[in-house]
Amino acid sequence: MTRQSIKTRAAELSKQNSETGIFAAIVPGVLATLTGFLAPFAQGGFLFGKNKVFLDIARQGDGKLEDIFAGFKNTDSYTKGLLLHIIKSLYLAVGSLLLIVPGIILRLRFLFAELIMADENTTALEALEKSRYLTKNRMGEVFTFELSFLPWFLLGMIPILGWVLTAVYIMPYYKTALATYYYTLKDDAIRTAERKANFRYPGGTPTRKRLDAGTAAAQQNFAQQQAYAQQQAYQQQAYYGYQTAQQQPAQPQNEQQ
Repeated sequence: MTRQSIKTRAAELSKQNSETGIFAAIVPGVLATLTGFLAPFAQGGFLFGKNKVFLDIARQGDGKLEDIFAGFKNTDSYTKGLLLHIIKSLYLAVGSLLLIVPGIILRLRFLFAELIMADENTTALEALEKSRYLTKNRMGEVFTFELSFLPWFLLGMIPILGWVLTAVYIMPYYKTALATYYYTLKDDAIRTAERKANFRYPGGTPTRKRLDAGTAAAQQNFAQQQAYAQQQAYQQQAYYGYQTAQQQPAQPQNEQQ
């Protein structure tokens, strides 16, 4: 998808899910701010849920309000969200201290970390590393994507009118666009990793006919080739190549000895 098609689709989805989008984009931040010095702990809890809402809107066209509080439902999700919030905030703070450019680079590099955690239930460090991989060699593209929202953000700085517009449209629209963009980059990464792995298969990719035959040799060959493909993908930091393992054909239940 092109940047324009991503933004067009996001605008349509945000209108269709206006109430959910407004609640997910604004309410967690307001509630976290009201907690005062406990704000980071509240932000960590909301991180998982609010991103899950926009992921569902971007992928399924519908998000559930109750998912906003998903990060508070168990200790694992809350801890991961809190750690990611703290670590990313420290990274961005250090980058800003170094100068404006390093701060911008770090922001773009870790732009998708929260979405990745909500999508794949990763640890904080895994989410940051996967975001770094997704944006690798795409920093200019990601920067242009973010820059395209600058007029909206400037408009949102207008007192009262801009604040209202930010709450009811700009932030839901931006968050939905970001989730849609994330899925686009992730799908591209999966296809790239799969293609690279398949090119490296020793002896070629096993056919479905050989698998259906259920022979031990075919099963062993398939396992060896898949392990080899995954190893190559990981060596190239193609983390999302591992997702293709979830799509492999089901193996016959009764194998011939």
